[in-house]
Formats: sequence, structure tokens, C-alpha cells
Amino acid sequence: MAPHVFSLFAPAGVRKASIMSVVRTGETEYDREMERWNKPYVFVPFPAMLYRGHLQSNGTTEVQERIVQSESDQLLAMGDGWTTSPVTAKARVEARENEISQAAAEAAAAAVKMSGKAQRERAVRDADTHRQLTD
Repeated sequence: MAPHVFSLFAPAGVRKASIMSVVRTGETEYDREMERWNKPYVFVPFPAMLYRGHLQSNGTTEVQERIVQSESDQLLAMGDGWTTSPVTAKARVEARENEISQAAAEAAAAAVKMSGKAQRERAVRDADTHRQLTD
């Protein structure tokens, strides 16, 4: 005799009642609602979510979200800097900030060779902003 499937859940010698299946005829409101939802999956490309990174004043990167309804909207948005991935959006902001940092470092190195008057003017200009200046 084969062991019972329910032997882990029921004490030895106790038989479980058989489970009766439910037949759906499509006549009830529940059946009609289930028929509406139980359909094969079909991929629909739109609406789609797009992402764009934004550097906040405290130095953190915020990722903004936008929903587009058509391919033409998506192409226009991607031309304005939106991407299909939040990771890509954040990476773009970080890459841009790295480029600015590199340019600012090169400008600071070149400033050492400037005259004293030019260096003082540059120091005044640098004090007016919290951003890195590249020229």
C-alpha cells in the first residue's frame, strides 16, 4: 500500500476527506469576471515608463519617472535625455558630473600658470558658486 500524501499533516490512521473539484459553468458573475481576466499574456509595448536622472543640490541623484503612450512620444522624450532604465539614467548623471570634475581639475591646474591678478579674479568667481567651474 502506498503512503498517504497527507501523512505529514494528519495523525496515523486518520483518513483525509477527498477534495471535490469546483466546476465553473460561466453562469455566475464570478465566472464571467474570471473569464475576462484569465486570458493568455500578450505583450503591449505602451504605455511605457522612462527615466531621467537629476542631480540635487545636496549631491545625490534623483531619478524622475515619466510614462509615454506611444513610440513617437518615447522617441521625443529620449531625445530630451530620458532613458528606458533607471540605472542608465543615474549612470548618465554620474558620467556628466565626472566629466565636469575632470574639466574643473584641468582648469585649476592651468590656473596655476596664470598671473597673480588673474588668479585673484578666478578665486572671487569660484567663491560665488558651489558648483565646479571649468574655465
